[in-house]
Order: sequence, then structure tokens, then C-alpha cells
Amino acid sequence: MSTEEGQVKNNNKYRRDKPWDVDGIDHWDTKKFNDWSPEMMPAPLLEESSFATLFPKYREKYLRQVWPLVTRTLNSHHVACELNLIEGSMTVRTTRKTSDPYIIIKCRDLIKLLARSLPFQQGCKILEDDMHCDVIKIGGMVSGTPPCCRGRFFTAVGMFEYHRFFSSLPGCILPKNNRHPSPI
Repeated sequence: MSTEEGQVKNNNKYRRDKPWDVDGIDHWDTKKFNDWSPEMMPAPLLEESSFATLFPKYREKYLRQVWPLVTRTLNSHHVACELNLIEGSMTVRTTRKTSDPYIIIKCRDLIKLLARSLPFQQGCKILEDDMHCDVIKIGGMVSGTPPCCRGRFFTAVGMFEYHRFFSSLPGCILPKNNRHPSPI
């Protein structure tokens, strides 16, 4: 009697039909989340959350111009914001009226984008429910340059390939300094 005829392999012994594996379910379908309503969280947040971001000196003039718009937009989400020109920082924090717990993370991303030379009109898109952003630091991707070539010309030529790649992505916004693309 050979092993093929007499013994049956048990490698599918623990394979059973799963109750959630039916043909009518599309597992790759993403359901869009409707707008957040205050009824979803009846009690206020227990702790105050805050985030601060430093901004460069050359952004001070622009931030001073758009800060009333930033304040008005964040107040509609019940998030307090502060612009400190002495320290060069922007701060966002929740209030007692904040009903959406994830809005503070989106506000943190907004002030990061504003500090990285993104215009306010494009940065405020991050506050929508179906948007998110990543700041990709590509400054360290160009490495191994000889000391004699570390001038502005080589950096511009080396960064050109990354700039061309990120500008071809749909929804990728490149700020003025072009060193930190922000896919939104």
C-alpha cells in the first residue's frame, strides 16, 4: 500500500468556512464616514489636548495676515488656537465644547502645514473628514555627495528627481521650499 492511496493528508484540517466570508460582501469597499455630529459623543472630553509647532521667521508676516481666518475656521470646530510671535510658535488645543475627538489631530496637521509654507486655502482642506496628509522629509534621501559638490547647485540637481516624482502624484502639494512635499 503506497502513501498516496492509504493516507489522506490533513493539511486542510482546520480550514472552515467563516461566517463573514460570504459572496455578497465586498471586502475592498470603503464606506464614507458622514459628518460628525455632537450626538455621537454626549459628554465633553475629559482632558485638554494641545499641540504646538514652531515656524520659521520668514513665515511670520504671512501667518499674521491669515491668523484671523485660522481662528475663525478652528472656532467653528470648537478648537482654540494661539499664535505666539515672540517664541515663533502656533498652538492648538481642545476646549470643553469640542465634540469631535479627532479634530485636534487634524488641527495639528494644519499648523504643521502652515509652518511648512503651505497656503491656508490649501491647508484648510485637511479639516475635512475624508482628507489626510503626510509630510515626507526628502532632505535625507539625497546622500553620499562628495564634499566638493555640496553646494546649492548639486542640491538643486539632486532634489530635481524627487521634485518631479512628487509633483506627478495627484493631490501632492509642494510648498515653496520644495524640501518637504505634503501629499493631501
